[in-house]
Amino acid sequence: MIATNFLSRIWDGALDLLFPRKCFGCGQEDFWLCPECFTKIIKVQEQLCPKCHRVSALGQFCPSCKKDKKLSGVLVSLYLDQGSVRDLIHALKYDFIFGLAPILASFMIEPAFKLINEKKIDYIVPVPLHKSRFSWRGFNHAEKLAEIISFQTKVALKTRVLVRRIKTTPQVELKREERLKNVRGAFCCPKPEEIFEKSIILVDDVLTTGATLEECAKTLRQAGAKNVWGLVIARGN
Repeated sequence: MIATNFLSRIWDGALDLLFPRKCFGCGQEDFWLCPECFTKIIKVQEQLCPKCHRVSALGQFCPSCKKDKKLSGVLVSLYLDQGSVRDLIHALKYDFIFGLAPILASFMIEPAFKLINEKKIDYIVPVPLHKSRFSWRGFNHAEKLAEIISFQTKVALKTRVLVRRIKTTPQVELKREERLKNVRGAFCCPKPEEIFEKSIILVDDVLTTGATLEECAKTLRQAGAKNVWGLVIARGN
C-alpha cells in the first residue's frame, strides 16, 4: 500500500504539471473541488430499497423484493446527476485523477459509520477488476475508495478474498438483462476461510441494476460470509 500511495503522489504531481487543478464545479484553480462547491453537494438523506426504490432503512431490500437476494442492502452516498458528482466519478475512473478518491470517499464515510454502528461489520472489500483491466488501468478505483473508508472507520480491508476471474464487458455498455448475464459466474472467493461467518461491506462507485454487487454478494455468501452490504458513491439510471 505504501508503494501504491507513493506512485499515486508521483502521478498526481505529473497531472498537476500537465493539467493544472481546476474545480469540477466552478473552475476555480488549485482545487479539484473547492470548499464552496464541496458544501453544495447534497448527501442522500433517505436510503431506498435497491429494487423498488421505496424508503428503506440502511438501503435494505423490502420484504417483497429480497427473495433470493444474497445482498442485504445498498447504502448510497450522493445523487449521480446532482452538481459535479458524475464528472468527479468519471475523472477518477477514466482520467486517473487519484486525488479525487479522498474527496469522493469522504461522502461515503457517514453512511459507512451508520451501517457499522447498527450492524457488526468485520471487513471492507472492494469490487475487484479483472487482472487485465487492472494492468491496463494501473489501479482499481473501488480499492482506492475502500482503503480510505477502512482507514477512517478502522474496519479491516480485505482485497484478496474476492477475485474477478472472468473479463466481462463494462456494465455501462449493456442493457439491464445483458448486465445480469454479463457478471454471472464472474467472481470467485479463493480464501473462503477468511470470510466465513463474517459481515462484509462491498465498495463500488455506482449502483445501477445492482447486478455486480449482487453477484459479488452471491460469491461471498456461497463461500460462507454471514452478511454482505453494498456501499456506493451514487445511484445510476
